[in-house]
Amino acid sequence: MESGASLHRGVSSDAARRSVTDVVDRTAAIVDGDWKVLSGPRLGLCPGSDGSGDAEDPGGVTWVYIAQRPGSDDPEDDLRRVEAFWQRLGITTKRYRSGGDDPDLGVSGRGGPVTSIDFLSSAEGGYSIDGGSPCADGDFGELATGTPSPAP
Repeated sequence: MESGASLHRGVSSDAARRSVTDVVDRTAAIVDGDWKVLSGPRLGLCPGSDGSGDAEDPGGVTWVYIAQRPGSDDPEDDLRRVEAFWQRLGITTKRYRSGGDDPDLGVSGRGGPVTSIDFLSSAEGGYSIDGGSPCADGDFGELATGTPSPAP
């Protein structure tokens, strides 16, 4: 493998970024409200990559995108709608809840157009959606700085 090249994952960095932003934005539209981008889309390294571009480094990039808004009076209904939407996209879902008198409720997902995604309804923090893209072809350094890596 040449320096800076990643394993052929079959998806470009731009496609991975679009995929995660699309799912997060469409999820936000399902529950409506005044959503704000908290972070991203933010570039990250694929698991196992150190960004060196060395022959042993599998390389590749991921994108993380987080949106947040105030909660609502009926989080159970919103969770049901989010879960049904994600399942239609081929995302495997799992519900969760924290303990206590006023528990946080959520649904997490894996697969389909994302590697991971989470919808959280928190009594303290409102709603948040946190999505991560699949690993994609791309040189982290080049994408982070906008300048090509030097040729070996």
